[in-house]
Amino acid sequence: MLIDSFLQKWEKLKTSPDPLLQSSGRAYIQAAQKGDKIFFKESTMLMLAEKMKDFEGTVRAIERMNPYGNAQGAIEAAKRSLQNYNGCWIQFDKPMNIASLSIAAMFSFVPSAYMQTGKDVYFLLLIDEQGDIPCTLESTPGQEWHVNLASHQCPFKQCISSSLCEACKRMLVIWSQIFALSSIIAGQYLAATRYEEKEFTGMRRVPRQGNDKKSKRVPVKHIFKTIDANEIVITVPSEPPKERELHGSWIANAEAEGDLDYQECRTRPFARTYRHERYVNMKGNSTSFPEGVIRRHPIRKSLVGKHVTKVKASDYE
Repeated sequence: MLIDSFLQKWEKLKTSPDPLLQSSGRAYIQAAQKGDKIFFKESTMLMLAEKMKDFEGTVRAIERMNPYGNAQGAIEAAKRSLQNYNGCWIQFDKPMNIASLSIAAMFSFVPSAYMQTGKDVYFLLLIDEQGDIPCTLESTPGQEWHVNLASHQCPFKQCISSSLCEACKRMLVIWSQIFALSSIIAGQYLAATRYEEKEFTGMRRVPRQGNDKKSKRVPVKHIFKTIDANEIVITVPSEPPKERELHGSWIANAEAEGDLDYQECRTRPFARTYRHERYVNMKGNSTSFPEGVIRRHPIRKSLVGKHVTKVKASDYE
């Protein structure tokens, strides 16, 4: 599995002589193992792509579901929700290809929960199909996402040590939006009553005890919360309809007052064809009414003989 390939690359850091790298390796491994694992089916990815076309409108529609009052507040709410996890692994059914990057998963966590630096920093890792990290995004609470220039590898070979190229800046904006939308969508589904949990078994190589040069394959079980947009429908709460003041039927009022009468009028000639399934014996047949039909129209007695409006019987529909 992709998560096993990812963890295998960080196992080597646990034996590094550098204490900072050792703690970093343990933080990544523990966060990926203990954190929430979410799997987006292809139908959910299509929904994600559709929402990306109107990102601002989507966020505003979700504002009614959280206490924050603007689009940025909804994004911040999605980022704050990660504090409930040691880590959050979101894997796609098929890799997403954007700005020359093919990303199969996103992994986010707060390393200060393990390294105890005293500074909360959200790390968002973009992971490819081989479990490598082509790009790392960072953010502090209340701040915008930015690229970690120390670990950034520009796919266009245009970035310099102090700043990003225009293509990477655009890529940063797109992937930060994808992350925010993914968090919001996952939060909606996980809050719903129905979602499917699947257990996947992967194989990971770990060093043998007492021999760092040899490794053994160990089966590892992962429980993914699989989200399929075709199977789950989320109802977005809407505002209750406004109560309308009912005045009652004028016919009922006129009848109660004894001021109701009916006038007969004849429609123009027409033909009717029976097409509905309930007309078992007449379906497909037509009936002509060359003289039309007589209809009775209600009118107030007090208005008989007075020109109120011109009433004209229409063709039968």
